[in-house]
Amino acid sequence: MDDVLDGFEADPASVSYADALAACRHRFGEPVLGGQGYAVFRTPWESDPRLSVLSVRGKVKPFQLAVIVRALRRDDTPSPLPPAAERSAASEDSEWIYSHYVGWDRVNKVHISGVEEFPSLTWCGPFHGRALYGIQDLTERVVKQMQQAGEPVPPPAMEIPASRAARALRALFGRG
Repeated sequence: MDDVLDGFEADPASVSYADALAACRHRFGEPVLGGQGYAVFRTPWESDPRLSVLSVRGKVKPFQLAVIVRALRRDDTPSPLPPAAERSAASEDSEWIYSHYVGWDRVNKVHISGVEEFPSLTWCGPFHGRALYGIQDLTERVVKQMQQAGEPVPPPAMEIPASRAARALRALFGRG
């Protein structure tokens, strides 16, 4: 595996989506979510439970390849999180909000988005809004899949009153 990863790092622009998928399947097994041009893998770390792989015209973008290689080189020792009972839970009159971010990659001319609570979950798009919607949608599907599988879900970093959360989400993203 180290030889494959060394090859990925030596020429990141030539790494195909199929090669990245094969390396992730070798390490993490079959994807838990997927669709046209993307796959999401379960990882053994509670603090970073999912890894996304995106296809852009049959290739993997260098920014994402760096995330993939970091995950594939990581040892199998899960990183500790406080037990679920020690983590705070949202009260009934509040809403959890995940911390999404979007940045511009000048080299690849694409907007890159991610979510702070899932460090290896990324998305990209030609426009800021598409990148943001893509990561929000992917985060929602990942959280739902984890809940259905009975897995611990990383707690969101931010909690706001439900009425403010609903208004903010509807105003900003047409959601809520």
